[in-house]
Amino acid sequence: MFKKIIYSFFLILLFSSCKEEKKGRDSQFDWLDRKAISNKNIPINNDNQVQLNVEQYVEQKLKISDVISNFSFLSLKENINKIGNIDKILFNDDYVFLLDKYTTESLHLFDRKNGEQIIVFNEHGRGPTEFTSIYDFDVDYKNKEIYIFDGENLKCLKYSFDGRFIISERLPFRIGNIRKLRTGGFVNFPQHAPNFHFGDFFSDKDIIVTDSLLVPKYGGFTFNQNAVINDFYSRDYFGFNNDTLSYFPRFKNQIYELNRKEKGYEFISLVKFDLGNYEIPNEDFVMEASKFISNRRKDNKLFSNGNHFVSNNWIGTSFRNFGGIDFSVFYDRRSERVFAGTGFEFDFKGLPFFGFPTAINKNECVTVIDNSLIHQYKNISDKNKQYYIDNQVWSHEMDSLMLNIEDTESPVLLFYNLK
Repeated sequence: MFKKIIYSFFLILLFSSCKEEKKGRDSQFDWLDRKAISNKNIPINNDNQVQLNVEQYVEQKLKISDVISNFSFLSLKENINKIGNIDKILFNDDYVFLLDKYTTESLHLFDRKNGEQIIVFNEHGRGPTEFTSIYDFDVDYKNKEIYIFDGENLKCLKYSFDGRFIISERLPFRIGNIRKLRTGGFVNFPQHAPNFHFGDFFSDKDIIVTDSLLVPKYGGFTFNQNAVINDFYSRDYFGFNNDTLSYFPRFKNQIYELNRKEKGYEFISLVKFDLGNYEIPNEDFVMEASKFISNRRKDNKLFSNGNHFVSNNWIGTSFRNFGGIDFSVFYDRRSERVFAGTGFEFDFKGLPFFGFPTAINKNECVTVIDNSLIHQYKNISDKNKQYYIDNQVWSHEMDSLMLNIEDTESPVLLFYNLK
């Protein structure tokens, strides 16, 4: 947390300094061939946007049985290195990738089938095969390649799944969240870090889309220059599933999908949420973060902070509530039904844990179980266990999980399939 505050304060100073020299030279990017840059705007298409009034669901709980069909647990074994906090997860049927962005500043690869730790990427330094700070990462499962984006050294490092270093490329811009597109390019949300060296067009754009050589070609979502005053940022504003990239803009109530067209890109608005009386006035989003958080603790109003997912059948998001429990929304695109609530009703047999998805792959979601709950259930008394069995909260899966856990401080993941 301390590192994040320092970074945010530095970001304000850097933004202010660069703003004064908006058209000046940025020596960090003197190597960049600016003639190759294109200034093409990414239009927004609202034609088929779904409007959802979700205010009515805030005072109730979300029934887990309404949205999931089955579940499984995976206890991870930290046999190489420990993980601090889990800031991002990517997974498929064979692998699980966990990013610890701030504590150990490392990326961990696990075997999905048995939870064994395969390799840890923690080569810190300024050498050609090393990184200083992982701002983001992405995975190419088809080619078994990992992209690590070093925001301090401004470079992208590519590794194989077995840890072999492949190549390092310079980044022509400051980054926040970044993804590799299946079209070959990259999409970057700089989190309002200054990129004035591109010229006026990109200086106030939330989104930068590049070609495969990382040369900026398209920009989208113009932001208010005062947005940097509030330095409260989420870990991620992008979602990626089934080769589809989604974007949930900071403090907005709309989720978009980036669509490749014959000549460029467009953002398609998928859904817009109406929070009614729980919605925060726009002027609050440009106040200092400490005051913003203080106000939210008092009024319990909700705001979006990037947390979302998009699949063929479902769209979901979780709105933050600093005064209490977050508000989760699951929208079934087939039936057009909304399942939402503040907190969860544990009505799914044998499942005593739940959480909004940290990541999704096709129709399968994953979330991290709180270690304090693992410790509680690992040391449960026979009397309490019988109570859970009688109330259908304990299952054979729970028995198996507890037997498999070697260290209650190691991460335990919950996987579940949406209906």
